[in-house]
This record gives sequence, structure tokens and C-alpha cells, in this order.
Amino acid sequence: MHRIAFFVEGYTELLFIESLIREIAGNRAISIKTMQTRGGSSCRKVTRVLKDDVSESKVSFLIVDCGGESNVKSYLVEEHESLTKNGYTKIVGVRDVRPSFSRADIPKLVEYLVYGIKGKLAPVKMILAIMELEAWFIADHSHYSRIHPNLSAKRLHTERGIDAHTVLTSSIDEPSKELSEFYALEGINYSKGSIDIIDKLDLDVLMSASEKQAPDLYELILLIDEFFELAYPKTVAA
Repeated sequence: MHRIAFFVEGYTELLFIESLIREIAGNRAISIKTMQTRGGSSCRKVTRVLKDDVSESKVSFLIVDCGGESNVKSYLVEEHESLTKNGYTKIVGVRDVRPSFSRADIPKLVEYLVYGIKGKLAPVKMILAIMELEAWFIADHSHYSRIHPNLSAKRLHTERGIDAHTVLTSSIDEPSKELSEFYALEGINYSKGSIDIIDKLDLDVLMSASEKQAPDLYELILLIDEFFELAYPKTVAA
């Protein structure tokens, strides 16, 4: 079995990556385990299983909600050796740049994320959502009307100056604020976890837009797709 683990900063990120994995999987069988970890520095570390879907599958995914962007690397490093011993062949960290770092700090953040990772263990890949994961959601031009019938990509362009069809999502300085203020035009409150935005997204739209509009998301999609290819290689016709 091929095993891969994701360490993410929060529950919204966990749900998004789980949905993305299932979308890319299509009709291929998968096993997904989701967990939540809290504490560990000044208090006892507590980890609980949220879901454990076991199936007859060639691939197994673990997604850990770390409860904050600053915990993603530390929890990953703590579990790196154990996961390697348990057959995980890839470990992935996914976190935002904001609010702890500015755009100018990105090179420093990249250096920090890879510093001290043990090269003899399972390979680690760190993916930055620039500036926040919500930037990716903006590129789904179809989801606004599912949030509220009076919202649309056209209205986003008019009211906020953002063209969801063409915007480079990493150029948006405060993506969650942009979404929050746009949804608020129709009285919809958005903060992480306050509405089930993941169910409103069309992942086909996001995946199609990612290469040109969200390169950091595209990097994540390619990583998951390549992982599936290891277990389910495409046959080449003679």
C-alpha cells in the first residue's frame, strides 16, 4: 500500500484537501484517515481521530488538522520518523503565509519550512497557500451564487475589482477578507469554519483554473495526482 500524510493548519484546510483527494481519485478506491492534534509545548499533546475510512485500496491518506499555521511544521517534524517507519512514502505540509508573515517574508518562510527536515526519512514537501487558502476559492467563479443567489463572479469584479476568471490568486493580499466582505453584501458571515464553503465549491472549476490562476494549488494537485500514478500507473498501448 502507498501511504501519504498531510499536515494542515485547520479544519477548513482538512476538509478542502479531503475533498480534493476524493475528486482526483474518481472511482479509484482510497482509504482516508483524518485527525486533529492540539497542544504539545506548554500542555499535553492530544490527538483524536475524526474519521477513519478503511477500504480495499492501494492508497492511504492521512490528514492532520494542526490547529494553527505555526504548528504545521512542528507536528510534522515530531511525527516524521514514526510515519516513515509505518510505511508513509511522502509527507506534505500545507499552510498559509498570513497572518504571521508578509509577502516580503515569503523567502524567509520557505527557508524556515525546509530547515532541519531529515533527508534520510520519507521525503517532505511544503506547500504555501499564498497568501491564504481562501485565495484558491476565489478562482472558482461558479461558487458565488451557491453562497447566495445575488452573488456572482461578475458582481465580485464590479464591487471588489477582482476578476475570478483571470486573477492570479497569489496576488491578492487578504483573500479571506475579500471573501468575507463580498459575502457580507448579502448578510453572509464568513470566517474559517463559519459556513460550509467546501460544499459550495466546484472542484472541477478550481482544478481547471489552477495552472494559470493558482500555481500553488496546481502544485498540490500535481502532487496528489502523481501519488495516485504510483499506485495506479497508466498502461501504455502497444
